[in-house]
Amino acid sequence: MPTETTTNGVRTPESLSRENLIDAARDGWTSRLIDLSRRNNLLFYKPVLSGTLELSVTPKMMEFLTDGESLPIRDLLASEQDHISNVRAIARKGLENLEEKGLSTLYLALGKCTWAAGDGGRDPAAAVLLIPIVLKIKGQDIQATEIQVAGETEVNPVLLHIFHKELNVSVEAEELLNLFSPQHDSDVNEDQDNLNFNAVLDRLNTVASNVPGFRAEPFAVVGNFSFQKLAMVKDLENRRTELLANDVVAAIAGDNAARRKLGTSQIETDPSCLDAILPEREFAVVEADSSQQCAIAGISAGQSAVVHGPPGTGKSQTITNLIATLAANGQKVLFVAEKRAALEVVMNRLEKAGLDHLAIDLHGAEQTPKKVMERVARTLTTIREAGEPVTESVHEQFVDRRNKLNRHDARMHTVHAPTAQTVYAMQGTLLRLPSNMNSTLRWRGPDLMQITPKASDRVLDLLGEAAGFETLFNRSDPSPWTGVELKDGRTVQEAVDLAARLTYEHLPQLTEYLHRVVASSQLRFPKTLGEVHDLLLLLDQAEQVLTSYKPDVFNDAANLLNAMSPGQSGGLKALWYRLTNGAYKAAYKQSIALRNGSKVSGSIAVKELTEAEQVHFFGSVGLRLGRQRRSFQREPLVTQFTRPLW
Repeated sequence: MPTETTTNGVRTPESLSRENLIDAARDGWTSRLIDLSRRNNLLFYKPVLSGTLELSVTPKMMEFLTDGESLPIRDLLASEQDHISNVRAIARKGLENLEEKGLSTLYLALGKCTWAAGDGGRDPAAAVLLIPIVLKIKGQDIQATEIQVAGETEVNPVLLHIFHKELNVSVEAEELLNLFSPQHDSDVNEDQDNLNFNAVLDRLNTVASNVPGFRAEPFAVVGNFSFQKLAMVKDLENRRTELLANDVVAAIAGDNAARRKLGTSQIETDPSCLDAILPEREFAVVEADSSQQCAIAGISAGQSAVVHGPPGTGKSQTITNLIATLAANGQKVLFVAEKRAALEVVMNRLEKAGLDHLAIDLHGAEQTPKKVMERVARTLTTIREAGEPVTESVHEQFVDRRNKLNRHDARMHTVHAPTAQTVYAMQGTLLRLPSNMNSTLRWRGPDLMQITPKASDRVLDLLGEAAGFETLFNRSDPSPWTGVELKDGRTVQEAVDLAARLTYEHLPQLTEYLHRVVASSQLRFPKTLGEVHDLLLLLDQAEQVLTSYKPDVFNDAANLLNAMSPGQSGGLKALWYRLTNGAYKAAYKQSIALRNGSKVSGSIAVKELTEAEQVHFFGSVGLRLGRQRRSFQREPLVTQFTRPLW
């Protein structure tokens, strides 16, 4: 069994578990960082419309790579029919990757290796050499675009990884780069540059001769290739000792002992203790709340932490304050981000605080060694020439404002009578109410002091009980009780008693009488109290007519009115009609006969006949068909409920 030297010289099961876990985690991280799928254009190159531009490998190409001068890209095309218009899209994508992610992805890929795919799918087509370039597009003239070498030649790291890990091919990047480098011996002929490239291909064909279907051949293409994640792969491969010694890495890999150790070392920061920090030890340069200050205090004390939150919650502010605090304590900070925008936010905050000299932006254009050293020199000069700051007044103002805020916070969170709540809690309750909810009701003085939690709960209970009678309160309920003013309990009891008598005494009796009336008159049975009211009015009016007339009047009233009505219009014409018209005289005589022989004037007779005709019409048409007569004035329903109907 292998041994490992520890503090006591013995390799323990815990250390074995930690080593195995970290090695397994390294393998998993490495496999996720290296994309070996057919989506990776460094391993499975495939021409992309408007994304790649293939060039011709010629002595002109070798000369261009040797002297480093810019050259019109059209001079490197295999034919004039090649899609030179792709250059603009390729350059735009390269600029986007540089600005957004800080990745230089614009390369001239030189040479191509292919071999038989082990899974039977599309064979690999991997670039051999990667040469950083820039494309100089001049206005709208794509034909005038120039290409220039922008950095040192590299060997495709994905290809090397496949050689070492899967194909068992022994070849190193330095060996291939040495073969490719131009020779400066005066005895070497002018074609030596081309021979150097051929030497690279020959070497690859030799060392990989045992790989089925392997061949390395001339090839050149301009496009965007990204392999920066392989730098992390190299760190994982070369930094195994450091990874094994790091408790955070071990905890992430799943080592429970490391997790327990980190858990016990965590320091819980009490927000109230933050106010005890002396002004000269407080280095926050932008606004920070207590949760942000707790995070800064814990990290400054050496804790590892993950600060997470949605956009706009102050993560960049926390990072800015953390950089300032750690720098003030003599510590170093490496701030990395996937997107350029995240770096710019923090850099801008540091610049506004006058601390931009503390940071070096290694993203994008400033990643060259020359620019980094120039920035370091400017920072050293700034520090040397900086004067002693006068902090007394600033610290006094800081302490004064902090004390005021603390007093305000104490008042906001002090429980007040009679509600037994804090102002903060009461404001929160109000803010949770709908924005359109308001009230003009106000309590003051003694009335306000009666709103205790107990009284409030009682009011809430009563409101809960009343919730089922909402329509009665807002007077939109169809119930007959809607709108009734019941001033006290006695009035309510009287109303309930009247309703009970109406329900159990009067209404059954009324129903019986109505059935009798309907049976004898063949009228329609009333369905509502309104129709009952109409029927009762009709019967009452019929009774009044029958006190003076015989029952036949209801059948003859219409004809009699037709004969007598013209004589009631007034004037000489009406008088002449009454004196000379036989129909009028006969009708008048018949109406007197129906009136039991009791004489009245013609106008009174017409009025009484009109009432009899209305009773006859409404009884035979209106009530029988369910219609209501508009001339009847119904009493309010409440009155019908609160007085006997007979």
